[in-house]
Amino acid sequence: MPELPEVDAVARRLGEWAAGRTILEAHFSRPQTTRPLAPVKVSRQLKGRTVVGTARRAKNVLVTLDDGLTLRVHLGMTGNLYVGDAALRSAATRAWFPLDDGREMIFDDSRLFGRMQIFMPTELAEFSQQYGVEPLSDEFTSAWLAERMARSRKPAKVFLLDQAQVVGLGNIWAAEALFAARVHPFTPVNALATRQVRALHGAIREILGGAIDEAYRHYSMPGTTAESEGFGVAIYNREGLPCPRCRRAVERIAQAGRSSYFCPRCQKAA
Repeated sequence: MPELPEVDAVARRLGEWAAGRTILEAHFSRPQTTRPLAPVKVSRQLKGRTVVGTARRAKNVLVTLDDGLTLRVHLGMTGNLYVGDAALRSAATRAWFPLDDGREMIFDDSRLFGRMQIFMPTELAEFSQQYGVEPLSDEFTSAWLAERMARSRKPAKVFLLDQAQVVGLGNIWAAEALFAARVHPFTPVNALATRQVRALHGAIREILGGAIDEAYRHYSMPGTTAESEGFGVAIYNREGLPCPRCRRAVERIAQAGRSSYFCPRCQKAA
C-alpha cells in the first residue's frame, strides 16, 4: 500500500497538473471503484466540474472541485492517480477523466482495492473527523502527544499505528521514529519519560517531513521501488544488519500482525 509520503506526492503532483482544468466526462470500468454509488451517478456529479486544487488527509487524496464538492480517492494497495495522454491508459486503468486541455486524469488500480467517493462539505467534515491528528500539522505538538500517551497503555509501535491518534505514519516511519528516539516498540507509551516523548515527537516530524520531500522528488507510481527504497531508512527491513548507531545487529519481532525492527542496544525495553 502506498505510504503517506507517496500519497502526499500523488496529491501534490496532481494539483500541479490538474488545477484549473475542467473535467469533461468521467468513465469507470469497474463498479466497485465508486461503491456504494453507481458509476453513472458519480459520472454525472463530476461532469463539467473544475478542479480547484488537491490535498491529502491521512492516506486519502482529496480533489477539490467547484461548487464545494470533493472527490475523495483512496489508492488502495496499488492505486495511482495522475494526468497524461489517453495513450497512457493501461489494463490497470479503472477510471479516466478527459480534461479541457486534451489530457486525462487517470486512475490505475491493478489490485482493485482503490475507491472514489464524492463528498459534500458536511460529508467531508464528518469523514475527516474519523482520523486523528496530522503529524506535520500545528496541532501535533509534544504537549499534545504527551497528553494522549499518558492516557494509553498501548505499546509505542501500536500507538503510532493507531489512525485515531496520529494518522499515516505506517509501519516504516513508525519504526524509524522509534529508533531515532531510542524507544523500544513494546514500551507502553504511558511509561515514557517526558524527554522520550519530546524526542519521539521531534523524530516523527523530521523523518516524515524528509520522507515526504524525497517521495515528491522521486515517486512515480506504487510498485516501481521497494516500500522504503530511496528514503534513507536506518532500521526498517534491516534485520541482521548492523545498527547504524552502535553496530549491534538489528532485530525483528512480530507485533500486532506486523514486523517491528529495532536495535536491542539503542532501544532498550522499559
